[in-house]
Amino acid sequence: MVNLVKKVIANQTYYLVHTIRKDNKIEKIERYIGKRLPENIEEIKKKFSSEIYEEKWYKLFNKIKKSF
Repeated sequence: MVNLVKKVIANQTYYLVHTIRKDNKIEKIERYIGKRLPENIEEIKKKFSSEIYEEKWYKLFNKIKKSF
């Protein structure tokens, strides 16, 4: 699940954050989205989560597909 986080680091304010469990550790994947909250935030969230799932699952699915 992608969450919207507001934090101030060198005047950069809004980030999207997604947490993943990897090798019994929790990792955060963050993406800076701007100083102001964009109007199409839901589209940006969907795109960000699909990129994460592509990276994690599609490689595995392709390996399974090739083995059959």
